[in-house]
Amino acid sequence: MGDSKQSRTAARAIVDALIQHGIKRVFCVPGESYLDVLDALYSRRDAIATIACRQEGGAAFMAESDGKMTNRPGVCLVSRGPGACNAAIGVHAARQDSTPMVMFVGQVGLKQEGRGAFQEIDVGRVFGSLAKAALRLDDPDRVPEVVGRAMHLAVHGRPGPVVVSLPEDILDQPTMAPDINPLRPVEPGPDSKTLAAIRERLESAARPLIIAGGSLWSRSAQTDLEAVAERLRLPVATAFRRADYVDNSHLCYVGDLGLGANPDLIALLNETDCLIALGARLDDITTGGFKRPAAPCPTQTLVHVYPDPNEMGRVYQADLMVPASAACVLRAMRSALDGGEWADLAAQPDAWRARGRAAYESWQVPRPCPGAVQLAEVIAWLRQRLPVDAIVTNGAGNYTGWLARYYRFRGYRTQLAPT
Repeated sequence: MGDSKQSRTAARAIVDALIQHGIKRVFCVPGESYLDVLDALYSRRDAIATIACRQEGGAAFMAESDGKMTNRPGVCLVSRGPGACNAAIGVHAARQDSTPMVMFVGQVGLKQEGRGAFQEIDVGRVFGSLAKAALRLDDPDRVPEVVGRAMHLAVHGRPGPVVVSLPEDILDQPTMAPDINPLRPVEPGPDSKTLAAIRERLESAARPLIIAGGSLWSRSAQTDLEAVAERLRLPVATAFRRADYVDNSHLCYVGDLGLGANPDLIALLNETDCLIALGARLDDITTGGFKRPAAPCPTQTLVHVYPDPNEMGRVYQADLMVPASAACVLRAMRSALDGGEWADLAAQPDAWRARGRAAYESWQVPRPCPGAVQLAEVIAWLRQRLPVDAIVTNGAGNYTGWLARYYRFRGYRTQLAPT
């Protein structure tokens, strides 16, 4: 931690701020446009690790993965021009996946901006449509403000990537700016009126279904979800590539709504009369091109729980919009069940949940396909032998349907994949 009573460079203040926010590692391709930050990272190597990568796209994807697995902003540093453009694909992935991430871009000096200097790019215009926000540090004394804002924006509301431009002639300037308080994420929760409205929808439903998705989940949220689902006998599906949010061996788990989803699960979704989306944006893959449920007005009751009110109503007009984190809503629901407030809320007839579970288990039985290599058998073999906490990662293509169909994710945060 830097001493706020003594002068230090803006670069050192940036690194100290990252440490204050709990950042344990950064990913980068070293570049001359931010050498002062690299020097500062070296001086604080006892508190923060620097992982040098071979290409900026890899650095950005590593930062995105770090943010996804830790729920803290993944951090990468790249140089201007080609470096920043190479990293753009990782920024796009973080935006699509709602992953907290901060990317620092070494930039030409303030006096050279707008002159078409060597490898100059307009960071704000280039990343304005890719990132959640694009900021610029133009005063060494504003390091705490700019870094703090980037960290805050990355995790609050709909999480996502924030890009910060660092003019190189700012980084070696002295500053007396004080250290900043560590990041304290705020989780919006439901009030009693909203909780009562959720209960009312559950009471009037004959065939309810939960879709769990989105980002910034936790192990406790998974435990609460499984407890609520078991208590009320609710079938739980997961959104595209969020299958590790529920133990796939749990009897309430009925499968994932990804590429090549189980037709029987799609039938279940089409027949539900109350759909509860917990943390999921209800993207086009999860909803089969915004057809299940039908956009913009679903035929069934839709309860949409999402932390960012700006995302609600963007595609779907929900019957009940709950601007809160899925974790907080699940905690409140479990508390109401355990505390007796919902003691008289009847569980669903078990046939509805059992039907979904039976369809999932049948879908997991390997089927033969043409060719000598039977990928269904390969994945089934892996699921029997990999430990519960093994992290399985895959890319974005249709080939991942083998993994989605035949693997069982049993531990929290064991699926690392882009949406």
